[in-house]
Amino acid sequence: MLAKEELRAILKESLDTTIQEVNRALNGENTEQLVDVLTRVGQGGKLPKWYEQLRTQHTLPNLDGKTIGSVIEMGSPVLRVIIKSYELSQSPTV
Repeated sequence: MLAKEELRAILKESLDTTIQEVNRALNGENTEQLVDVLTRVGQGGKLPKWYEQLRTQHTLPNLDGKTIGSVIEMGSPVLRVIIKSYELSQSPTV
């Protein structure tokens, strides 16, 4: 796992791309890269109830306070997945 300083440096260097990728995730695009982390941090080791609608309909459900809290709570792990995916895509292959 990357240290906070490393994550900050990566985010600073790739802020435009990171914003685009976060927006893609919120539009329900490329959601397969989020499944593992959302399952790991999800209640009971399950995907959040809003994930399926995001994946299939490319929208979040009409959010009540509890669901909004779930989306926000999962935001940090999702951001880490996006940053890590970007970092790996930019790494030279061996």
